[in-house]
Amino acid sequence: MEVDAGTYFVKEIKAPKGFVLDKKVHPVTVTAGRTAVVKVKDLPQLDPVGVLLGKIDKETNQNKPQGSASLEGAEFTVKYYKTEPTGTQDPAEQGKTPERTWVFRTDEDGFCYYDTKYLISGSELYLGATGLPQIPLGIITIQETKAPEGYIINPEIFVIPITSNNDGSEFIYTYNEPKIPETLLTLDIVKVLRGKDTPIPGVVFLHTDSKGNQEEVTTDEKGQAVLKGLTRGTHTVQEKSVPEGYLLNPGVLKFSVDENNKITLLENTATDKTGTMTFTVREDGTAQLHVEDVLAPYQLIIHKVNDRAKVLEGAEFTLYADKACKQELQKATSGTDGILRFENLEVDQKYYLKETKAPDGYRIPVNSDGTDIVYEIYTKSDPQKDLFEYYVNGKKYTDTTGDFAITGTKAEREVNLKVVNPIGMKMPETGSPWTAGILLAGVGVIVAGYVMMIRKGKQEDEEK
Repeated sequence: MEVDAGTYFVKEIKAPKGFVLDKKVHPVTVTAGRTAVVKVKDLPQLDPVGVLLGKIDKETNQNKPQGSASLEGAEFTVKYYKTEPTGTQDPAEQGKTPERTWVFRTDEDGFCYYDTKYLISGSELYLGATGLPQIPLGIITIQETKAPEGYIINPEIFVIPITSNNDGSEFIYTYNEPKIPETLLTLDIVKVLRGKDTPIPGVVFLHTDSKGNQEEVTTDEKGQAVLKGLTRGTHTVQEKSVPEGYLLNPGVLKFSVDENNKITLLENTATDKTGTMTFTVREDGTAQLHVEDVLAPYQLIIHKVNDRAKVLEGAEFTLYADKACKQELQKATSGTDGILRFENLEVDQKYYLKETKAPDGYRIPVNSDGTDIVYEIYTKSDPQKDLFEYYVNGKKYTDTTGDFAITGTKAEREVNLKVVNPIGMKMPETGSPWTAGILLAGVGVIVAGYVMMIRKGKQEDEEK
C-alpha cells in the first residue's frame, strides 16, 4: 500500500484460518522513496488435546474391566495428517501420507494421553510455545494395534478432525476424545444331555488360569455359562458337580491364550462314553465349549425265591444286549440272600435277561412251549422333571415297593425284579422216598423190557 513518509503502527485484526491472531502492535517507519516491510509471524492454532482416547468395556459401557481382564496395556497407532479437517474419511484411503505417527499405550484406567509418558514409539510430539504437547489443525486417526489382556482387538479406525473456530485464539478445543469399546475374550459353555441336546441347568464348572486362580461358573436354565476376560497363559476347564440324576463328565479341557489373545486348544480328555466336549474358536476370536452329560446309570437287582418265599442261592442270570441273547454283557449269581446285581446300566437302553443256571436241586423255569423265559428291561429318566420309569416286557412300573420296585436315590437308581422258581420245578433230593421210587420204577422197566426180549426170541425160534 502507498503511504506518505512517516511512522506508522500495524496491528493484525483477523488471523488466517488455523492461526493465532497476532495482538502485538508493530511500529514501522516509512522513508520517502523507499519500501518499508513489516514482518509478522503467525503461529498455528494448537489443540492441547489432553486425553487422547479412553477404553471402555463394550458390555458395561464403563472403563472397568470384567473377570480377570484389564483395560491397561492396549496399544494404539495414532497418525496425524496435515490436511483440511473436513469429513470423517480416513485420509489414507485418499492416498495421503501422515506427517507423524505415534504408538501410545493405555494406563490402568484404560486412558491414553497425548504425552511422552504414554508414548512407546514413533515420531516426536508436537509442542506448543510453552513446551507442552499439542496438536495442530488437521486430522487424527486412531486404531488399536494390540488389545489389552482379556479382550479382543478392535480393528475400527477412528477419524477425529481438529478444526479451527476462526476466532484467532491461541488454543482450540475441538478434539473429541473417542470412547473405544473393547469386546471381552470369552469362553461360552453350553451344557446338554447327550443325544438329545436338552439343556442342563445347575452344572458347576471349575476354571483354573495360568496363575492358579480358580473360579466357578454355573449353567443357567438354558444350560449356558461364560468365562469372561481370559488372561494370557494356559487354562483348564472341567466339571465340578452336576445335578442328581446325571453323571459327572470326567473330561478335562486345556487351552492357551497367547500374547495376541489368540486361543488354541491344547488337550481334551473327554470321551463318547461319558459325554463329549467340543471346543470351537469362532471367527471373532472368542471360543465355545459344548459339553455333553449322560444320565446317571442304574443297577438291576434280581431277587431269586421259590413260591414259598424261600431265597435261593446259586441261581445264575445272564444279561444280553440283544433279544436273541447272543451278545452277552454281564453274568451274576445269587448269594445266600438270594440277591444278584447288574451294575452301571444305561438309561434308554434295552437289556435282555434270562436265567442260565438253576440253583442246586431246581430246574430253570421255561415257557409253556418249552422256550426260555427272557425278560426285556428298559428305563427312562428325566431328572429335571423328577421322572424315572421302569419297564419289564413293555409294562411300566413306577412303584417304590413290590416285585418291580424302583428304589435307591435320584443319583443312584435301583430297579428290582423278583424271579420265582416253583417248587414243582424242584429236582427230588438224593435218598428221599421219591428217589427210591423212581429208581425202582426204572429197574422194573428195564426188567420188563428184558423179559419181553427173551419171549420174543423164543417165539421166533419156534416159528422157524
